[in-house]
Amino acid sequence: MENDEIIRQGKRIKEFHDDLRSALRNREKEEFRKLFLHSQELNLRPLDLALGMLQPTMREVGQLWSSGKVEVADEHFYSRVCSEVLDIIHHSISEYQGFRQNPDPLIVLTPATGNLHIFGLQIVEMILMLEKIPSYFIRQSLMNDELSSKLGELRPEYLGVSLALPSQIRHLDLLVDFLKNDSETARIKILAGGFAYFDSEEIQPTNGVKVFQSVSNLLVFLG
Repeated sequence: MENDEIIRQGKRIKEFHDDLRSALRNREKEEFRKLFLHSQELNLRPLDLALGMLQPTMREVGQLWSSGKVEVADEHFYSRVCSEVLDIIHHSISEYQGFRQNPDPLIVLTPATGNLHIFGLQIVEMILMLEKIPSYFIRQSLMNDELSSKLGELRPEYLGVSLALPSQIRHLDLLVDFLKNDSETARIKILAGGFAYFDSEEIQPTNGVKVFQSVSNLLVFLG
């Protein structure tokens, strides 16, 4: 009987994921959100939803975009909807909210100049929160001087930068040089991750930047 229930639960989860993918592909935004709001019936933890449902869905969307099977506008729509739902999941974990947007963060997270996708950083933020690591998330890339000023105010030990494309690495190099020349931010350790580093094995980090290719890898860097 126990095995039968496990099998039935597995089927329900697969059907739920299929419904999510269908709603997203058909641009049924409210249906997509409603599915997530009712996902408690499956007894899935917030992290299960984020890593087991949303992340694979977004990975599939990225593959469809790279193969030319969806338009850029569709890809941006899918990303935006998934980010909105991920925010709902974040806010459902009320007991850990103090570790988000913390005024005394160990790490500040931000997308690189030109990177409009924040979904990956939202996943990172969630895991840091569950690990009780204080972080501060800057959702839109700032000019180097604005970011430097914000970092001087927050005084984190680390800055985590997400890059979607290899072309954004030159912007990271300029940022690193800028921060090194500012006495308030020169001590900050720079960590970088994202699809930019997965697309090409030939890309090597420069200027002392450490690259993380998974959240577990990032946690190792944070000690």
